[in-house]
Amino acid sequence: MINKRCPRCRVIKSLNEFHKSIHAKDELKYMCAVCNNKAVRNYRIRNKEQVKARALLNRIVNKDKISQQRKIIRAEQKSMVFQHYGNKCNCPGCGETNAIFLSIDHINNDGNQYRKRLKNRGGTSQYSWIIKNNFPSDLQILCFNCNHGKYINGGVCPHTE
Repeated sequence: MINKRCPRCRVIKSLNEFHKSIHAKDELKYMCAVCNNKAVRNYRIRNKEQVKARALLNRIVNKDKISQQRKIIRAEQKSMVFQHYGNKCNCPGCGETNAIFLSIDHINNDGNQYRKRLKNRGGTSQYSWIIKNNFPSDLQILCFNCNHGKYINGGVCPHTE
């Protein structure tokens, strides 16, 4: 079978236009992806409160599992960002490589304005933002000592003086 007929739109479509389903004999949903997406969207609109309640219950029941998954994702994102920026402190007088001591630094000393403008609070959310924005060139990695020293010393790391 190369094609399948969608009973909702009554159009014969190729198999790759149907979502997968482990419950069906042919392992495909009976409606095409377009019709299925519309049906799901309409269901969510009509049953907004029920969908919210089910999502809340799922978060409560699977709290530990969700927490563990988020922890793994955050670690992967941090690793990806650090790897892109060199995995070490960018200060020539330091070169710290232990990831525990490393942080993201704004080269132009505009981190506060950056976060306000983007409504980004920093922390782990900044890693996903950096990835989504293709690793901006005005960021670098500094260890906490160099980063804080740069802040206190008017934008210049004490190692470079």
